[in-house]
Amino acid sequence: MRGIPLPAVKRLHTGHEDRICFELPEYSRAAVWSLLRKAHKKHRGMVQLIIDVPMRKRSTGKNSQNAHINGHCQQLAMETGNSFRAVKERMKELAVNRGYPFETLPDGSTRPKSEAEITVDEAKHLIDAIHQFADEWFFVLIEVNNDED
Repeated sequence: MRGIPLPAVKRLHTGHEDRICFELPEYSRAAVWSLLRKAHKKHRGMVQLIIDVPMRKRSTGKNSQNAHINGHCQQLAMETGNSFRAVKERMKELAVNRGYPFETLPDGSTRPKSEAEITVDEAKHLIDAIHQFADEWFFVLIEVNNDED
């Protein structure tokens, strides 16, 4: 991730409707000022400012999206005789049409992103693609519930 993550903006009144004033937290002040100095020297004083809400990363651990994805891919690998890695990559390729993120390589080809970089919503696309694939090929996926452990 590029940039400096900051907490939600505390609204400070500037007296103008079309202006926003940021109060930088102590931990980020040096980094922000360093970035602004660099922009002044090398980029005609221009910086890119992106304001957005942070995306929640996919869940990991017991009963998580990550466990759901990996468990189903492992089942499909055993059922099909393919490697776990090959099955997971194919499921990610199928999920791209649903909104799973991809990256464009220097040669212009694309590949799905690693699960380490995906959000909760993007992980849902992958899970849905896995379920659809299993349904279409008549594989019965076992939904594991570890609540009784």
